[in-house]
Amino acid sequence: MFVESTIDPRTVRAVLDAVASRGGTAVLGPELYGDAMGDAGSSAGTYLGMLISNVSAITHALGGEVLPLPAVVAERASTWPAARSGEGAW
Repeated sequence: MFVESTIDPRTVRAVLDAVASRGGTAVLGPELYGDAMGDAGSSAGTYLGMLISNVSAITHALGGEVLPLPAVVAERASTWPAARSGEGAW
């Protein structure tokens, strides 16, 4: 289950509990950004960075491999403070 970053944790817990009460299993995946971007200066702090962060999180959670960014995007992403600090999800 992928949850957007602004969803109340109590709501997430209620969904997980409801699934379990019916004999199911739900796994909580990484947090995604939808209605809100990440913090300024983070890898998800811009619209493009948010998209890259979400795609990377979903791809990794489903067992896939994130391909390298196209050169023009990688060049732009390298200017973000998070990428320089090694925080970037890509």
